[in-house]
Amino acid sequence: MTSSGSRRDAGFDRTQTAVLEGAARCFARVGVRGTTMQDVAHEAGVAKGTLYNHVRTKPDLLRALVVHRVRSMTRAACELSAQEGLGAALRLVCEQLVTDQALVAVREREPEQLLPLLAPWSGAGWDEARAGCAAVLSADHRSSGEDAVGVVLRQVLQAVLWPREPGEDTDVVAEVLARRDVAAGYLAQ
Repeated sequence: MTSSGSRRDAGFDRTQTAVLEGAARCFARVGVRGTTMQDVAHEAGVAKGTLYNHVRTKPDLLRALVVHRVRSMTRAACELSAQEGLGAALRLVCEQLVTDQALVAVREREPEQLLPLLAPWSGAGWDEARAGCAAVLSADHRSSGEDAVGVVLRQVLQAVLWPREPGEDTDVVAEVLARRDVAAGYLAQ
């Protein structure tokens, strides 16, 4: 690719990130139903036509935001898992899920908006979560098979649906999941 193509792609990525972060701020403030595409364009600092070059509908926008956030959490969790272990990575993910303002607002005001995105084994968000979880497990040199990913994702899903205060018991959950002998025993049942 030429250097001008690379610059164009970087600009596209910056605009897409601005759109997603603008959407997150709007969702945190007034929820998904209360947010218009014009609100998102204004918050992102882009023209409405530019917004529609990236996403067509609010459900598409919400799905794209979920995928973006999962990818971001995966990058941070992989890095932490490789450096400090799986327990630290899981604590990070649980804390981010509890403190993400857009997620908190949607979960509290419009939980029905989240349910289609959280249905296991369907949708782009879930596909990203499975791939991300496998990557985090691999970063700590652990099995990243379907069973191990399933165990971890059930705990992460629980953190989304029934959040705890940061540090409340995420340390315990993270440490239990991170211990090879406990996870192996659980998976053998």
